[in-house]
Amino acid sequence: VVETGCLKEAIGAGGLAGCVLDVWEDEPGIDEGLLRTVDIGTAHIAGYSFDGKVGGMMMIYDSVCDYFGLAKKFTAESFLPPAEVEVLELECGGKSDEMILREAVGGVYDIMADDAGLRSVIGTEEQNRCAIFDGFRKNYRVRREFGNMEIILKGGSDSLREKLAGLGFRVRR
Repeated sequence: VVETGCLKEAIGAGGLAGCVLDVWEDEPGIDEGLLRTVDIGTAHIAGYSFDGKVGGMMMIYDSVCDYFGLAKKFTAESFLPPAEVEVLELECGGKSDEMILREAVGGVYDIMADDAGLRSVIGTEEQNRCAIFDGFRKNYRVRREFGNMEIILKGGSDSLREKLAGLGFRVRR
């Protein structure tokens, strides 16, 4: 948690190696100057994966069924579409773990597209910035979680497999 003015000062003074923000003070009226200076900015959508939304809905559904003693007819899988990419083969030869991790994450989620979308508010009136910010959240695209993708590693260390599994990917050799 950080105060916007202090964060802008730290960035301006070169006190941070990088800054990625998803949550903004005074949302949806975010500070345009701060948006200009962060490395990556998103419209508070970190928890907006489709799986997360369905998971939240299922918690409510399960609780209502339990409370009223109703038989549960649906599971999360009843509502989840197939993943756009279900299997990703990665050639590890000569690549750093960071490069492989970028490829894997990029196969599921293009954070730079969300950053570009949010940056489209730069130069707009505050009222329009608020509407655009809210629009991103209300109309957010279907984005699946890492656990829907199986990674096939060609080469790669056990350490890399652990890192990918730690992010939620299903990993096989």
